[in-house]
Amino acid sequence: MAKWFKAMWIGAWLAAATVPAMAAETLSETEMALGYYLPLAEQGEPYAQLTIGEIYMEGAGVAPDLISAYAWFYVALFQGVQEAQPIMEHVMEKMNPADQQQARALAEQYVKSYAGSR
Repeated sequence: MAKWFKAMWIGAWLAAATVPAMAAETLSETEMALGYYLPLAEQGEPYAQLTIGEIYMEGAGVAPDLISAYAWFYVALFQGVQEAQPIMEHVMEKMNPADQQQARALAEQYVKSYAGSR
């Protein structure tokens, strides 16, 4: 009886351990990247913020969102990621004046919410 119980317990444990791995296989690379980088970006990690901006700019697995992309690039630049500057300018050129104004406002909110203590 003890061997049977031990075998059942090990089998159940192995099955439970493979469920997260199987779930990860059904996610796209972008979904996994968002799941990894977005919490880091929200915690103030500037290179994660740059990555999230790129995902939104390119529409990689998500709907393209230049306003959000600009805001993430802005907060990354605010924290010293100089690579964000030319990309941010490129994104701004693609937007109409109303979207530019909205992007600047969102960027200021993101600085207040997501800029780390650097």
